[in-house]
Amino acid sequence: MQLGEVRAAKADDFDHFRRLAESVDGWNLQYDKQGTKVYSKVKEGSTVRLIKVSGSEETFSIVKANLRTVTSEVLI
Repeated sequence: MQLGEVRAAKADDFDHFRRLAESVDGWNLQYDKQGTKVYSKVKEGSTVRLIKVSGSEETFSIVKANLRTVTSEVLI
């Protein structure tokens, strides 16, 4: 697939996305409490900080309720 190409996703695309989502290579663990982990990463040449959150469905309800707390701890 080339940059700008649009097509329907295939099984391989979902597998590739899952590997990217589950990988923590190159990510810095910033927060790890009660089953919720927050990772950050700055892409070289960019000022944008990428953030990845992992946890169970139960922990995501906690994250939604406490998103400001999580965000402030990660960004400090």
